[in-house]
Amino acid sequence: MSEEALEEQENEIMVLESIFMENFKILNEEDPKKFEITIKPDDLSEEDILNAPILKLIVQYTPNYPEEPPTYSLESVQYLSFKMLEDFTKKIDKTFEESLGMACIYQLVYDLKNDLMDFSGREEDKGTKTELTEEEIELQKREEEQKIVKDRLKYGTPLTKELFEKWNKEFYKEKDEEKQKKLSENELIKKPTGIDFWKNQLLLDEKNQKEKN
Repeated sequence: MSEEALEEQENEIMVLESIFMENFKILNEEDPKKFEITIKPDDLSEEDILNAPILKLIVQYTPNYPEEPPTYSLESVQYLSFKMLEDFTKKIDKTFEESLGMACIYQLVYDLKNDLMDFSGREEDKGTKTELTEEEIELQKREEEQKIVKDRLKYGTPLTKELFEKWNKEFYKEKDEEKQKKLSENELIKKPTGIDFWKNQLLLDEKNQKEKN
């Protein structure tokens, strides 16, 4: 396992733990690491969650991930048929194939969450959600703000999709800058100094003079 691959895997696990919190669990701390993420639709009431589809994604890194796909398995915790699991599996395979070279577990889970919303059975997902009054919107806003504050006190500041994408972009930008710096340093090492140039020139002149004699 290369140091670069190990570093990217550790960084991704740190991000996943911060985002998914209690829905993230390390199964094997030794390298290559193995973990599971419980995936369910967001913002469901206690009653709705009892009837919502829930997935469990189990991932084990391969030595060269993300340059190669990890191994994984997909389990239905509740209310998902074999056909649904088969469709999700095809989507996961395609995501890994298209994302080679990039840490992609967060984006994959985010997409699966959205897909599960289609099976959640909530009225708003069926296009029959009624419009909220201004008072209800304000109340909903205050409740969301209070939940964010409580989560931050309990877990720290969770990463959002936007924060993750910003981090991911900056991470790979730094990687590119490091590679360019190393290439530049190697070129400087290979490039002869002025003294080396004149020494080589004197040796060449001496060789040419001997050949003439």
